[in-house]
Amino acid sequence: MTFGVIAMTDLFSTVFTRVIIVINVSSCFVSLKEVPCSGKIRRMNRSSPASLLAVFALTFALIGSASVFADVPPTRLGLSDLYATTVEGSDRVRTRSAEKLQVEEVKSQGNSAFLPQISGVATYLKSDQPGLTLGSGGGTGGTGGSNSAASFSDTQKTLKLTGKEYLFNGGREYAYLSRTNRLLEAKDAQLAGSRQQYYLDLANAYYDTLLKQAEVVHATTELRLYDEQITELRSRVSIGRSRSSDLLTAEASRAGSAGTLRAAESALSTSRLNLANVARIAPNFELREESPSETPLATLEEYIQLGGQRPDLIAARKNRDAASEDIAYQRGGHFPTVDLTGNYYVHREGVANPSKWDATVTLAVPIFSGGLTQSAVRQSAAVLLATEVETGRLERTNQSDIRALYQNLLNSEIELKAFREAVELAQKSYDQTRKDYRYGLTTNLDLLNSLKTLTEAKRNYDQAKYRHFLERIQIEVAAGRIPPTRAT
Repeated sequence: MTFGVIAMTDLFSTVFTRVIIVINVSSCFVSLKEVPCSGKIRRMNRSSPASLLAVFALTFALIGSASVFADVPPTRLGLSDLYATTVEGSDRVRTRSAEKLQVEEVKSQGNSAFLPQISGVATYLKSDQPGLTLGSGGGTGGTGGSNSAASFSDTQKTLKLTGKEYLFNGGREYAYLSRTNRLLEAKDAQLAGSRQQYYLDLANAYYDTLLKQAEVVHATTELRLYDEQITELRSRVSIGRSRSSDLLTAEASRAGSAGTLRAAESALSTSRLNLANVARIAPNFELREESPSETPLATLEEYIQLGGQRPDLIAARKNRDAASEDIAYQRGGHFPTVDLTGNYYVHREGVANPSKWDATVTLAVPIFSGGLTQSAVRQSAAVLLATEVETGRLERTNQSDIRALYQNLLNSEIELKAFREAVELAQKSYDQTRKDYRYGLTTNLDLLNSLKTLTEAKRNYDQAKYRHFLERIQIEVAAGRIPPTRAT
């Protein structure tokens, strides 16, 4: 969408410029024909030459703008463009975002433990006979007795508000909240890691497509050079300067090159579809080559130190801390709980006690739960041990990966330099062999071999170049950062 907006902005600016030019030209004619020296503009006659010229010029501008619409080239996308416009919509990032949202809601649920629970309650009680309660006189005789009895209805109706607040819950609410905070921090790290992993996946598909494009270009160039050589051989055979077998050999090589071109085009089509699938874009795109910024390579120790703060390692450590907090949460089941419950009676009917409110403090001491609490504590301890082992494994693996990537990157720099020199020498060799061939100093077979050597050298160089770019990105991602790119 961003690229479409940019293209349309350029388009309308072009059209607008044309219209402004037309208006300026028209106004010039109007000023010559219709505008007096005082500067006041009179109404222009529709049949005047100036008005007709203005209409004609405006029509020309609109027709020209139509060609602008037809000639808008497709936007060329670089790796940075693809990443910036598609990262938040990737499946991996969206999944991690949804997981983070789940943990945020779990944290909100944990915060509710610190707030009172208030509910409205309505009850209706029906008994088989009325009950008795002691009256204010205290007697059972009459109203003047010391123990008078009062009756209440066999039907009771109550409407009340009930509030409950946990005063102490064994510290479980604090452990629960702390554990949830650690899990939320882990999800934040996993979300950052998913963005880096998406960048790595995108870079793999991006450079693979560029490599396939380069192979198509090399195959096309090789085919064109074969055609030139075959054309020259046909003229040489016709005058007897070359053998017919030389022409057949060149045509056979040309047929093989045509097959290589078809295979390269098929591989390019597959690679483009893969990139379109990773980035979730239409496959009719054009790519702009970008390479990782050629900043000096840091030392191995610096990369290992940076790798210790990689998002997946941070997430593993936070999960380990959350497992530790879960032990405290489960252990809180051994402690007593204290809660306060209060009732406010909005309406009471058929009840002798006319009080408007009451409150109850409840102390509950766990005595025996069949070993459930202690089993939960042991289970949490086992989870903590597993997360500690996994965290240690990830840290060792990350260091090993960084060491291997660093060594591969150093080797690829040497390899890339060697292949670049090979291309230069192969190009010089082909040019010289072709020149010598025209003077009869080399054979047709020498020229064919020289062309194959040149094409193979270019392919090897491109493979080494894009592999080097990708290895630089891999070591930067292993160090927990996304490298900047530049157009090449």
